[in-house]
Amino acid sequence: MRLRLREEINPFYFSIINNTLIIQEQYKQNAVGAIMGSLSQEVLKTVKIPVPPLSIQRKIVGEVQNRREKAKRLGEYSKELLEKVKTQIEELILRAD
Repeated sequence: MRLRLREEINPFYFSIINNTLIIQEQYKQNAVGAIMGSLSQEVLKTVKIPVPPLSIQRKIVGEVQNRREKAKRLGEYSKELLEKVKTQIEELILRAD
């Protein structure tokens, strides 16, 4: 199924909001089928998606992107710290022998 967004919806905003628990829960509640639920076009039309003005959507997208970049940097930093600690522990073990 292909979705076409109205002009007043930023595609990046939709991607963010579409993956929130609130929207995902709406999908689960309306899914048809017991084992592998699926969504019909009619069901998709009933899902409530908040659509603030484009300026606010852009702010939300910018904030999410900033937080993702910060999380990535922190993840890289934590890997570097872990490697430094491993090296220091190995050095301490070798000195103790």
